[in-house]
Amino acid sequence: MRRFVTFALVIGGTVYLQHGLGPHLAPWGINPDLTLVLIVYLALNWGGFAGAVAGFCLGFASDVLSWGVIGVGALAGTVAGGLVGAYRGNIYERSIVAPPVLTGLATVFKEGVNLAVLVIVAGAVTVGGYHFLRLLLVVVINSVVAVPLFLFYWWIIPPADGAK
Repeated sequence: MRRFVTFALVIGGTVYLQHGLGPHLAPWGINPDLTLVLIVYLALNWGGFAGAVAGFCLGFASDVLSWGVIGVGALAGTVAGGLVGAYRGNIYERSIVAPPVLTGLATVFKEGVNLAVLVIVAGAVTVGGYHFLRLLLVVVINSVVAVPLFLFYWWIIPPADGAK
């Protein structure tokens, strides 16, 4: 029960930081994707299936609270959580480089899916390639910088095997 309550509080706090406080504190006017950072963290600690489930739940909650297309965050979170969790055995467990790199790759994937859905649904997009890459770079930088800043906040999540 303690593990569920802790997990629910951390998820609720992360979603609140992402969509409640984030827009007011965002560097360069663009939020880091804290829910995606948490998905990568959970997938590295708990594995592929738990990462995919957490990715879907966090992505869907993020979609509901944002102005984007509902389902894009859930899809990107599920794929990112599943892939990162599936390859966690090939990644050094205590690496300080892996979480930021994986978060950057997951952010690029999510923004690419966002753009693809936008093009499919809305037709022609008026944002040029230069502006998209510049925006993507800022989102990736903000998300990667948020990784070490927020890892201490998520350390209170108990490990999957229950050992603490």
